[in-house]
Amino acid sequence: MSMIGEIGRNYARSLAISVISILIFCPLACLLIFLPLWIVNDQNLSIWYLIIPAGLFLLILFGGGFGALALTALWRARQLDALFVPLGLKGESYATFFRRYSGDFGGRQVRIYFSRGPLVEIEVATALQTRLSVTDAHAERRALAKLFNQAPVVSNHPALPGLSVYSIDQAWAQNLIEHPEVPALLRRLLALQGNFTMQYLVLRPGWLRLTLFGSRRLLDFGFDLTAQQARQYLEDLSQCIANAENLPAPQVTESETPLERTAEKVRSRNPYLVPLITVAVTLGSIFCISAVIIAAVMLFGN
Repeated sequence: MSMIGEIGRNYARSLAISVISILIFCPLACLLIFLPLWIVNDQNLSIWYLIIPAGLFLLILFGGGFGALALTALWRARQLDALFVPLGLKGESYATFFRRYSGDFGGRQVRIYFSRGPLVEIEVATALQTRLSVTDAHAERRALAKLFNQAPVVSNHPALPGLSVYSIDQAWAQNLIEHPEVPALLRRLLALQGNFTMQYLVLRPGWLRLTLFGSRRLLDFGFDLTAQQARQYLEDLSQCIANAENLPAPQVTESETPLERTAEKVRSRNPYLVPLITVAVTLGSIFCISAVIIAAVMLFGN
């Protein structure tokens, strides 16, 4: 799938979620807020008759919403823990309702992030301090590479048609993709599996990262991975790094940029900070909505 098509699918997914939210919110508001308000006003009843339906509305709106998110997060945690904990990785909360895993696999440091998209980023540590990317040959990505003055690495290897390779050290990248084992590893790492719509590989100073993004499903709250795929990705990434590190060192090197260092700090922040902020904002919203409802009740009651 092209990048433009995936952007369109993401907008459609967001629109579908918004429509579903409106379809839930409007009937609840009419049934538990406006209807009781009209009855109290028409029958000249005490405004205290509105407390129970208004409280039920807030309970369903906030409690139900966060309850559904919490249940989804627990379901994801159980699903993903079953894949990565047996591989020796430790799981924890990430980005409030998602997961991240870290640990050693095959003697190398590993980090895996699951976040909204659905987006999966699998990173394996390396001593290499250069940059390289491997993607399928979508025109949008070729144009983006040209924008940064990168020409694709030329290769006639039969396993590489359909893939585009870019690097700041083209001579080193040429040696890498001509390694007897590497082309097959690249093809396997970038072969779309399950419902993911985009996969690409990026080597940056210190890390090799495989990114899996998007879904063919309109509404998808899980991550389409199996235990066999999880292990295979880690093994292939580790083997790709081992082959790359055994080559003569790249002559064109770079260090992490300030932006990359900032991103690392953001990712390593306390996973419970966002939930605490979310709870505080939610309680504040409940207070404000309650104040508006009470003010409206008192106004119409008089």
